[in-house]
Amino acid sequence: MPIISLLTNVPLTKFPSSFRKSFVDLLAGTLHKPVEGISLHIASDTNFSYGPTDAEAILLDVKAIGFIGAEENITHTKVITKFIEETIGIKLVEC
Repeated sequence: MPIISLLTNVPLTKFPSSFRKSFVDLLAGTLHKPVEGISLHIASDTNFSYGPTDAEAILLDVKAIGFIGAEENITHTKVITKFIEETIGIKLVEC
């Protein structure tokens, strides 16, 4: 089942209390996996940077069998990025 790790320097206080449930539901839908099998680890308030700045940043690692080919990855990235930007209120750069 999918294992998702979210590493960020964003403080936990910026995450709404419903974030975990909403994010797991979104991941289950986009990855076509049962919600009960998704493992989500969030490490907030970390000493993490993207480039030379202290700007808010997120590193997301998604491990799942199937549904993560090159084309699917583009779709998943857009869905996940939009959700994070709207939910946490930060602008992300897709890599």
